[in-house]
Amino acid sequence: MSKPLIYKLAFGLAAPFIGLFAGLQVSPLLGNILMFPFIAVSALTDIPIGEMSGVLFGALVLLSGVAWAALLSAPGFILAQRRRDSAAE
Repeated sequence: MSKPLIYKLAFGLAAPFIGLFAGLQVSPLLGNILMFPFIAVSALTDIPIGEMSGVLFGALVLLSGVAWAALLSAPGFILAQRRRDSAAE
């Protein structure tokens, strides 16, 4: 695993906790963006975030890490594909 991917995964693991406190103190919109896996699952299952079980909360923290790593890696992947395609021509 490359260092940038590990950093992105670490950000994703910390994002829900940052979002929780940033949403309370700084901006609710920022908190919602950082906690998007939690809010999506909460909306789909009608379980408030405060009433989620520990196992579900832990699984969502891991899902958040993977989702943020994928989202933050997507632009670099797309640019690399474009460079490869233009070099092949």
